[in-house]
Amino acid sequence: MALIDHGPKFNLMSMNFYKKGKWPINTKHRWKIRMATHAMEELHGVNVKVKVGDVKIDQHFSVQESSLHLVILSEPYITVA
Repeated sequence: MALIDHGPKFNLMSMNFYKKGKWPINTKHRWKIRMATHAMEELHGVNVKVKVGDVKIDQHFSVQESSLHLVILSEPYITVA
């Protein structure tokens, strides 16, 4: 189950969900996100094939350590799907 959010410009995935999938991850980029608490958190990148119904789409996700949702599908997914 995933949250679909029209606001963000990138897909998010929780670190716990990422660990279950064991996909190759890119830790070399230095992307950061400012949380609602104003704390800064580093993001890592992973490419995953997303399947919703009969539709399969390759998508890039930013993996977030403290995400409240397992997966957030946002503008990149919505545009392609």
